[in-house]
Amino acid sequence: VIPNNVESTKTISNAPSIQIKDPKDYLSLSNGMVLSQKTHYFRGLGKLRIDNGTSLDAIAKLVDTVTNKSVYTVYVKANSVLNVSEISDGKFKLYFNLGNDWNKELIAFNVNSGYEVFEENFEFTTDDSGSEYTEYSTFSVTLNPVVGGQARTDSVSAVEFGSY
Repeated sequence: VIPNNVESTKTISNAPSIQIKDPKDYLSLSNGMVLSQKTHYFRGLGKLRIDNGTSLDAIAKLVDTVTNKSVYTVYVKANSVLNVSEISDGKFKLYFNLGNDWNKELIAFNVNSGYEVFEENFEFTTDDSGSEYTEYSTFSVTLNPVVGGQARTDSVSAVEFGSY
């Protein structure tokens, strides 16, 4: 038998309350905001177009395959395009982190965060020998799946992404 009196009902006043943030209050940086850059990797003619056709913001990291370090880390807003130019010759991997609600203290997204890397390397080359025109590498990627697209990605951990 459960007594039916008010005194037997207790509430826990110290219980943490869960607050759900309204998506319109999510923090987002401006498209193309450079978070880090090693300038000596940007003295070439190479070009990279990053098309983020998702509803999530992204952090893209261009990682030198020789040093295994990020040479360029940039913010790409949801449903936006970013063009990177003057990339020097070299071989790179492109990692990206999709998510919402940027946390500047953690340097990560608070909501819907996921990490991936393109399977294939991006090899930037310049050839100005033997012709009146200089040939150089250009790449274009989408962070969202594309029908008929050939680029594949692999998931990576937050720890691996943060190590570059």
